[in-house]
Amino acid sequence: MTDRQKRLLPIAAFLWVFVAYPVQAGVRLEGLEDALRANVLAHMRLDDESCDQDRVRIRHLFARSNNAIRSALRPFGYYDPIIRSELEEPEDGCWQATFHVDPGEPVLITATNIDVIGPGEDLPVFTRLLEEPGIDLGEQLQHDAYDSLRNRLLVAALEYGFFESELRSSAIRVNRAERSAEIELVLDTGPRYRFGELTFSEHILDERLLLRFVRFEEGAPFEHRRLRSLHNDLVRADYFSAVDVKAVPRENGEPVADVVVTIEEGRRIRYGVGVGFGTDTGVVVRGDFVHRRLNRSGHRLELDTELSRVRQNATADYRIPGTRPQNDWYSIYGGVNREDTEAVERIAWKLGLRENRFHSLTWSSTPFIELVVERFLQDGDWSQKQSLVPGWGINFLTANAPARPTRGFRFRGEVAGATRAVVSDASFIRMHVSGKTILPFSERGRVLMRAETGWMETNNFDKVPPTWRFFAGGDRSVRGYDFQSLGPLDDEGRAIGGRAIVTGSVEGDWLFRERWSAALFVDAGNVGQGDLLDDLPWSLGAGVRWYSPVGPIRVDLAFPQTGDGSFRLHVSMGPDL
Repeated sequence: MTDRQKRLLPIAAFLWVFVAYPVQAGVRLEGLEDALRANVLAHMRLDDESCDQDRVRIRHLFARSNNAIRSALRPFGYYDPIIRSELEEPEDGCWQATFHVDPGEPVLITATNIDVIGPGEDLPVFTRLLEEPGIDLGEQLQHDAYDSLRNRLLVAALEYGFFESELRSSAIRVNRAERSAEIELVLDTGPRYRFGELTFSEHILDERLLLRFVRFEEGAPFEHRRLRSLHNDLVRADYFSAVDVKAVPRENGEPVADVVVTIEEGRRIRYGVGVGFGTDTGVVVRGDFVHRRLNRSGHRLELDTELSRVRQNATADYRIPGTRPQNDWYSIYGGVNREDTEAVERIAWKLGLRENRFHSLTWSSTPFIELVVERFLQDGDWSQKQSLVPGWGINFLTANAPARPTRGFRFRGEVAGATRAVVSDASFIRMHVSGKTILPFSERGRVLMRAETGWMETNNFDKVPPTWRFFAGGDRSVRGYDFQSLGPLDDEGRAIGGRAIVTGSVEGDWLFRERWSAALFVDAGNVGQGDLLDDLPWSLGAGVRWYSPVGPIRVDLAFPQTGDGSFRLHVSMGPDL
């Protein structure tokens, strides 16, 4: 390409845009508020025309515009607007249409006849709709309020099994001379249907297990929400690739709706491999294997591994559906965990039984009993201790967004204990609670606050396995300090953990680009045997976050304010809550 051609290229591009996208003409509306103006423009076709449009078409659309304006104002109760319109067509310029609109006095509601008749007239859902219809005497007529009430009545009728319901009357009668309107809306519910026979298209699982997902009985009054719950529960069960739940009214005239559940078998085997990184652990390689359906009773097997420079573990979890399989699972689990850091060196074997109870989508509880046999290095010598620990944990989690929530709350609590009278080398009782909340402070900013506390009562702390002791320090604890390094040390400088823990953090986070945010934070915390607040370790720091497709990645620089350290770089991955 020559220099001349390069100079002409921008001019050619401009001319192409000018020709391809002609200048739009102007339509001016005067005298209307935002909602009225928007609806008028939505009804008009004139404002879509360009300057070079045929003049005959422009005049035709201009002549029709007044009727379009009147039609657009009627849903708001304005039936007699005064409209003055002008069309300018200069020879050497673009046409301009101007409309001066006085909407006039609105039509008011002077009479209503809103009722529900038939067998369902006393149902609470209809009673509530009639008590607060959103249409009151003396108010300005709004067609959308009428449409909304009509649709809510019809939807409620279908929701509660009134499949033969119909509107006996549905009308808005307007007296334009008196600027008054009468509204009539009468729903005849007809008979309420009842649940009939339930059938499954496939018997991939034992029918006795499938029936435990069902929350309604044959003969009970019909409710669509029961079908939605059944559909959602079967989907979350993770056995099927597709689920469809339909109500089929019987053709013999009987007010009964049979329920047909169509299910398709999903893949039994799922496996995956992932790579992560954290300052505490270094590069982490994770692998998991899931057999979703070992048998017709719905048993499930999950295998997980995690390998890093300082930590290696492998676990197996055999899961059995509970009485309510959509909410309850029993798990028989076990595994081995090895950890070798500057603070701790240990290897633990675990075998346990727990019940996972999901009380809602936001919170769950877990009673468990766990046998732990652990070898650990303390004061230069290896010790082996064991404990049989029953316990109970709760978990609550809610957030308004998965990637970067601006509002959210997490709470975890656990109480556990052991006694020397049953298998264990030490008697102890242990409680641990932690929480985190996220709140917005501006359109792009948020505050993240975290707190943790725990304590233990025991007659011989040295015989309590490290699994049940408290440790602090690291990426998700007190930044600025090494992983699990805070608190009492043994003769070789390794952390031995403590009977009690307290940690906290306050962080400000500001989104400066679409997937990037900057943060300032203060962390504090300690573990020990007595007063933890004396000479409490704390740190100041700053960092950046990248909200990657695989989750948030954090890079923090933390400066400890107690001890001999100068600063520490922390890199971590994982959700905010």
